[in-house]
Amino acid sequence: MVGTKPPEGATERVDLRRGVHRETAERLVGMAAHLAAPDRLLVEAVLKEGRRLPEVVEMLTPATAVGAEAVHRARRQIRRRFHQLLARMRTEEFRLVVEQKDRWPAAQRRVAVACVLQGLTQREAASRLGLSLHTVRRHHQTVLAICRSAWRGGPR
Repeated sequence: MVGTKPPEGATERVDLRRGVHRETAERLVGMAAHLAAPDRLLVEAVLKEGRRLPEVVEMLTPATAVGAEAVHRARRQIRRRFHQLLARMRTEEFRLVVEQKDRWPAAQRRVAVACVLQGLTQREAASRLGLSLHTVRRHHQTVLAICRSAWRGGPR
């Protein structure tokens, strides 16, 4: 549910119990374009289409979930995933990778996308990208160093 513009001096909030400010929702939907398709669709359903999270959770609960406990667990996982995605998209690291990834070498960009934008662990990224764990770790540390440098106002 999208709210109105925040009062002057108010901080940005993403509290789904009260709604999300329109500018915040639009920015997050824009950032969602960099997520994997299932994650992007989840974020867009709530923030772009204006569906309530319980409604989206109900739609996404797998038909294979049999029994009250399995259904409850599946719904809880979807809610948790949505909130994790919002938290990750709101990080400065996520924003900087989105803005700067096209300037980086291909391998470093692939690692940044996998680890920062898609939220994979270094081990998962190494497996999916066909790189060694050492290579993924080295590229990820470089990306984090670039982010730290940007936060301190250093060269980008």
